[in-house]
Amino acid sequence: MRRQFAGSGCECHRIVSFREGSARARGVERPAVHSSGYGGIGIMAFAATDCVFGANKLKLCHNGESTMTDYVSPTDLLQEAVELAKKKSELSVADMLIRGALSGAFLGYATSLAFLVTSQGLPPIVGAILFPVGFVILALLGLELVTGNFALLPAGVLAGAVRLSKLLRNWGWVYLGNLLGSLLYAGLFYLAITNWRTGNGGAVADLL
Repeated sequence: MRRQFAGSGCECHRIVSFREGSARARGVERPAVHSSGYGGIGIMAFAATDCVFGANKLKLCHNGESTMTDYVSPTDLLQEAVELAKKKSELSVADMLIRGALSGAFLGYATSLAFLVTSQGLPPIVGAILFPVGFVILALLGLELVTGNFALLPAGVLAGAVRLSKLLRNWGWVYLGNLLGSLLYAGLFYLAITNWRTGNGGAVADLL
C-alpha cells in the first residue's frame, strides 16, 4: 500500500512492525523504503525529501538516508515545555485562581480518598495507588498546580519566552488558588466526616 504526500515527493509504504514472541503482527503506516529487525522491534529506514508526517508535523523524511525511532527527543520535549510555559504565563488572574482552586480541591479529594481506604483496614499501599488519581484529574482538565509550574516556567524564562515578572505573577496567583481550594475542601471534608460537628469523625479522623 502506498500513499503519495502532495508536493513532498515522499511515499508512505505499508509495512509491518513486530515484536518477537508476539502471536500477532500489527500493521502500521510509516514513511519508509525498507524495514529491518533489531532487538525484536521493527526498525524502519527511509530516504525521501522533506516529508512531513503526523498531526504534530514531525519531520520524518529529509534528504539522505536516515532512521526513524519511536521516541521524543529531549530538544522537542524542551521546546514543548517552553511553549506551554509561555501559555501558562499569559493566563488571566481569574483563570489562575479558578484553575488553582480546583487543583487544590481535587488533590484534597485524592488525599482524603487515600485516608478513607486506609481507615477501612486496607494496606497503606492501596491509598498510595489511589492518590495519583488527583494528578490524573488535574492533567485531564488542564488545571494549574504551583509545584508543576515551579519546574515548567523557569524553562520559559531561561529560553527568553517568559519574563521573570510573569513567572512570579503566575506562581503567586496559582499558589493562592491552590491554597484557597484546599482550605475550602478541608472545611467541607471536616463537616462531612463529623456530621456537621456533631460527631468525632470516626476512623478517618483518627488518621488525620
